[in-house]
Order: sequence, then C-alpha cells, then structure tokens
Amino acid sequence: MTGASGKSANPWWRRLQLAWQALLGRQRHKSNETRFRDFGELRSKQVAFPDSAEARRVETLLRESAALELFPPFMFRLESTVWVRFVPGHRPNPRDPGDLEAMCRFFTALYRFRPVECRLDQTDLQPRLIARLRILCKAGRLDQVRLIELEQLAERLRPPMVWTGLDYIDALAKNFIIGRRGAVGVDIEAIGDGELLGTGLAKARHRWLGEAADPFLDALVAGGGPDLRPQYAYTQLQFLAHYGVQNLVRGKQGRIRADDFDALLSAASNADGSRQP
Repeated sequence: MTGASGKSANPWWRRLQLAWQALLGRQRHKSNETRFRDFGELRSKQVAFPDSAEARRVETLLRESAALELFPPFMFRLESTVWVRFVPGHRPNPRDPGDLEAMCRFFTALYRFRPVECRLDQTDLQPRLIARLRILCKAGRLDQVRLIELEQLAERLRPPMVWTGLDYIDALAKNFIIGRRGAVGVDIEAIGDGELLGTGLAKARHRWLGEAADPFLDALVAGGGPDLRPQYAYTQLQFLAHYGVQNLVRGKQGRIRADDFDALLSAASNADGSRQP
C-alpha cells in the first residue's frame, strides 16, 4: 500500500503550476483533491470534495448509473471523500475510428439513461442564457451588435420542449479513458444530473472532437434514445455562453472567442436559408 497521502493524480508539471499560481495569489477554482491509492493489488482513485453533500451526490449518481459502466466503479465514501476503482486504458484519439465508436457508445448510453422531457418555459434556461450573453457583452467579450443578434438567435432556437437528465459536463479528452469495455468518464466530479442533454457532447465537439461528434445524435435516435437534434443548436449556444462566463471568472479570457458565436449565427442563417421554398 502507498503512503497515507497516496500519489497525486496531477503530473509534476501541473503541481508545479498550481504551486506557482498559489504564490502569485491566484485563486484555484477547482477545489477537489484527487489522488491515486493502492491497497495491495487493488488500485483506486480518491477524490476529496469540499463538503460531504457533494460527495454524497456523486456517490448517488455513481451507484444509480453503475450498470451503464460509463464511470469508474464506486468503492466507498468516507465523509467528503469518494473512492472509485482505477480504470486502465488510453486517452481517446479523435482520429482513431475505434475510439470514435467508443465515444459514440458512451454518449448514446448516457443520454438513454432516464431522460426527462419538459417544457422549456418550466426551466430557467432561457433567462440564464440571456443573462450570460449580457455579462460577456458588459465584460467586452461580445460587442453590442453581436449581443442583439445572439439574443435574437436564442429566441429563434428555443425549443418548446427540451430533454434533461444525466450528462458528463466536462467532456474533455483528458477526462476519458478508452478501456477494455469502451469509453469511461474518469472525472467523477463532472457527472451532472438535471442537465440540458447534449451539453457534454457540445463541449467535446468544441474542445476536441469537432465535426466527428455530429453523427452521435443520429446514433442516439437509432439506438432508441431521445431525439436531441431539435434542441442541439440551442444547447450549443447555452454551452458557449456558460463556457464564456466560466472562463471569464477564471481569468482565461483568451478562450472566449467571438468567432465561436459567429459560427453559430452563420449555421443558423444557413439552416434558415435551406428551409426557404
């Protein structure tokens, strides 16, 4: 067995970066501490959450979704710390057809798991979207003309009904492992419930999967899952607005690109044009 503290999940360069940021007085926004622990031949990953309520939430979701085998197997929880089994494998490669197939199966299985359809006006999604777009404008990341166009786009795209449920909201490549049974989301902190379905896929598409993610929604429908295609453009806009504000408060303003919003405006304009008689 390793020492009491175990081995940090962060590589040495990341630990050095965090230490340097602390010296500069920069706030660390991710408050979970992750370490690897070995108990004999049993390798585990432990995640210490800021409080026991968050740890219980993650434990519940891991237990409820265990049959899907999309996340590391839950071991046990002690107050605010959760232990899961270590999952061996490799990071997915978006140019590998086998890895893409595994990612498609991941999102298909995830979005088929107890989705809930509800009226959009019964949620706070639309006011939150508008508020975030206005924050980005006030912060100088969007100009006034774009803000007006995006508010109009939000109104045009808003579907009367939306699907919500379990999603993997921080779907970066580094947060997946392609293991023996397929893709596994190893960042258990990123499991969210009651989310606008397609949010995780929108982030994966934006950050690393690109257009290779687009067929996943068709595969979801073919597999008997909810049809997220009518809400997907709206979900992408929701994601970009949230992602923009998130990066704003984290001091990563370079990741907020007006071009990303322009691409959605252009795609919506092209779609409107293709529907003209």
